Amino acid sequence: MWGKSVTKKLMQTCHKLRTNRDGHFAVWFSLVAVPLVIGASIVVDLQNATANKASIKNALDTAVLAAVSNRQLSSEQTEAFAEQVFLENYTGAAKLDLEVFPSTDRVQMTATGAVSSTMGKLSGKGDMNVSVSSTAVMDKNNTICVLALATDLAESVRFIEGTQFSAKNCSVQSNSSHNTAILSNSLTTPSAKAFCAVGGASGPFDPYIRSQCSAITDPFVNRKPPAPGPCKPGSMFNPVHVDDLGERPPGSHNHKHSHGADGSHTHAHLADQTHHHVRVPMPRLTELGASPRTFNRLLDDYDDKLLSVEESQNYTGHSLTLNPGTYCGGLTIDGQNVVFRPGVYTMLDGPLTFKNRATARAEGVSFVMNGQNSVLTVETGSYVYVKAPNRGEMRGLAFYQVRNPFSTTYPNGINLIHSGGSLNVVGTLYFPTQAVDVFGDSELGASAPATSFIAHQVTFSDDVEANIRVDAAMAGLPPMEPTSDDGARLIE
Repeated sequence: MWGKSVTKKLMQTCHKLRTNRDGHFAVWFSLVAVPLVIGASIVVDLQNATANKASIKNALDTAVLAAVSNRQLSSEQTEAFAEQVFLENYTGAAKLDLEVFPSTDRVQMTATGAVSSTMGKLSGKGDMNVSVSSTAVMDKNNTICVLALATDLAESVRFIEGTQFSAKNCSVQSNSSHNTAILSNSLTTPSAKAFCAVGGASGPFDPYIRSQCSAITDPFVNRKPPAPGPCKPGSMFNPVHVDDLGERPPGSHNHKHSHGADGSHTHAHLADQTHHHVRVPMPRLTELGASPRTFNRLLDDYDDKLLSVEESQNYTGHSLTLNPGTYCGGLTIDGQNVVFRPGVYTMLDGPLTFKNRATARAEGVSFVMNGQNSVLTVETGSYVYVKAPNRGEMRGLAFYQVRNPFSTTYPNGINLIHSGGSLNVVGTLYFPTQAVDVFGDSELGASAPATSFIAHQVTFSDDVEANIRVDAAMAGLPPMEPTSDDGARLIE
């Protein structure tokens, strides 16, 4: 509109100059100078407006990316944070009004105002109005394959000693707000698609770890496993395990045991093995086949009561096919060629133990750990394959620990997994209030296309080589949960 006004005034001036015969040179100079001044002013105004819009846009982009990435803020805090970042990055001189529209995984921000205009002042129309917007979203395409649910625990995820950890297509996350929520202290730098912690971390990671991440909601907290049913009859089990029958397979470790008056016992390896005398609570540790380094670390790391869980007296023996149901007091797989038919197996008030080079296969199976002392132990040399169901309430869950509503101290159980031999779990190991400790001197998960660990605390130690993958389609499972922030991106 102001352009028409300027044109009209210019035409009137030109008419007056054309009819005035005095000072022809001045007249013609004026005729030439006026459009030159107008053209130069327009160019300056356009350049100024373009530069201001670019500065506004750059500052908006920076602000919304920073705001959507900082997941610890409330809506009001997000608005203030976005405005602060904008002002720190805007280099223009325009007077702007800022509006921020935060929502879950999305932040939009708009800047409106006026840019100084020479032609606007000449025409009496004022400055040029501008309005610029930017929007950023947080993608959630990153599947988590190791998640520690502890909220304030130091070293809730640990990669220590000689561990080699690789998870190229999935992520590692800790919900702990501790400054050292994740510890990397192994000889080989752990690698994953991403590492993220609500708090901080210590040690090298590949790629670099991100801190101040948003806590991940427990994806299975509302799952409802089947209620325990009638106990399996004791007559279906061996009364003693194969070691007592003199059937310990070749290559098993050999110990001398001596029991103390308090029920604890001491052990020492035979002369051909090097080990110092250690007093331990119960046989569970001595049967693991752990290295002396790991043996002593476990004693230092965890409460004796949690380590002293005695194996179930329900022994399987060899060449046995088991059916779904409730196994009161737990189950000890103490034989070869043990097959679990598809379904849910509830370990009620007792542990699930694989020992003495047991070989077991469980396809379409979910183990529900329910009640006191319901923990998992996999001793060295055991060959175990577990694949979770692909449908039903327990879909995707190979192991599921039922929370104890009366427990207030965590972890309230320790799951011990020795990688020696072969352990392949297709699906999720879910122990929300218990610790999972993986150790050994061989590869873990070599043949499993999709494995994830969700626990109160997760440790990879000793010389274990953990190769974790998440390919639910290849595994024939539904998409694995949970997912994490894959990064912020602009959509406007």
